[in-house]
Amino acid sequence: MNNNATRLDTWQQCPRRELLLREWTPLKWRQKALFTAVFRRAVFAVSNGADPRQTADDAKAMFMTVAANPGIEHAPTQKPYLISKEWCAILDTSVRNLGRLTLLKLHDAPHMELARNGLKPMEWEPSSWMDDSGQLHRWIVTDDWNYDDLCRELHSWHTIADVVIYQVPMMLHVLLIGQQRNERRHSSWARGFRHPSIPTLRMRFRKQDGTALDGWKPVFLSDNKADPDDWLNQMAQEGECERLLKHVTVEVPSPDACEYTRRQILDELTTINGHPRPWYQTPMSRGACDFPFACPFQPVCYTEKLVDIERLGFYKQNHAREVVPA
Repeated sequence: MNNNATRLDTWQQCPRRELLLREWTPLKWRQKALFTAVFRRAVFAVSNGADPRQTADDAKAMFMTVAANPGIEHAPTQKPYLISKEWCAILDTSVRNLGRLTLLKLHDAPHMELARNGLKPMEWEPSSWMDDSGQLHRWIVTDDWNYDDLCRELHSWHTIADVVIYQVPMMLHVLLIGQQRNERRHSSWARGFRHPSIPTLRMRFRKQDGTALDGWKPVFLSDNKADPDDWLNQMAQEGECERLLKHVTVEVPSPDACEYTRRQILDELTTINGHPRPWYQTPMSRGACDFPFACPFQPVCYTEKLVDIERLGFYKQNHAREVVPA
């Protein structure tokens, strides 16, 4: 098992889930997790010189392929094909927009050894990429971005662990995608507005003062044949691209804070790797069963007796999904 921030997070939320993930991979993807994985792969490709339009097409094809098989999680009343079209519309515009940015060439950061007297050395797998200057870069996808969201990311293992282990600043890139209502994503990447009685007026996203276009009819990129580049041009003209893509610099803490945090990471990984009991003898962490999302292993845990996981048909044993890691 790789020692990384995802593993730390999972263990601290629910040790049983972390133990299950060592042996089993849920077949179906959470929608945002799949989008994030595909979008990050696109970022890496464009930063290394790939054509943004072709990369957007490749990203959409990958999302639709995985959404069809093995599939995405969705409510019984939702239609997965319509959901997937909405996600692909966001991919179309957000990935093309990468070509309008000045992206530094990214590459995989080297694994780092964590060691301390009396403890076995461990290799740390980073969650972020590195540019040629040595600065770290991490791309995240979120519905909204406010002070609480910023604090959450700055406190997360995915951010702070890489910063204190590599002891270099990180640029946090934040893509805002809006809320999902039914099958729709309410974000300018995929939704605009037209005047209800004057169809000749061009599509808009906001008024000049930044307020909402009350009374205007929403139109969705996935429903019409609008050119994604024209859509993106209008977004840029109204400042939507800049509003929906944030960049935050995370500085390196003091040497004492770095050492204290690295010690916590090593201690926790030592506990994780030395855990003696199998998953079914490890208590459930019920507070993590439905927050921040419904755990995919609920069909395993919420039973009267031990189940044959393979026969459930929801998981695949010892299989790593072939999409960039979170």
